[in-house]
Amino acid sequence: MRTFLLLLTTTAVAFGATQREAAEWIIRKGGRVMVNGSRNPVALLGELPVGDPDVTGVDLSGTVLEPKELDHIAGLEHVRELYLPGSAFTPGAGSKLKQAQDLGILVLDEDGWLDLARQ
Repeated sequence: MRTFLLLLTTTAVAFGATQREAAEWIIRKGGRVMVNGSRNPVALLGELPVGDPDVTGVDLSGTVLEPKELDHIAGLEHVRELYLPGSAFTPGAGSKLKQAQDLGILVLDEDGWLDLARQ
């Protein structure tokens, strides 16, 4: 019985934050969460349900994160959808645009792509 209790305690500590703490962290970083199976994203702390909701979706797209910060959401076991920022949003990732242009690679914005597609 003591081994089981110790294992249960160790597991809880390893996951760290509660669902609510993780949801609040996500919102404070500028992200959104879906909770309790709802498809409606929550972007304001005041809109989180009372208690410890099940976080079923995480949208961190458009935020700036260091990869190690994802530890805050490591224990979310009910997540079915996860949207993370691409490397373009990660500090220190650098821009490959100048390198591509220096190498003579064709670089297009959305309008340029549409023009090329029409040809």
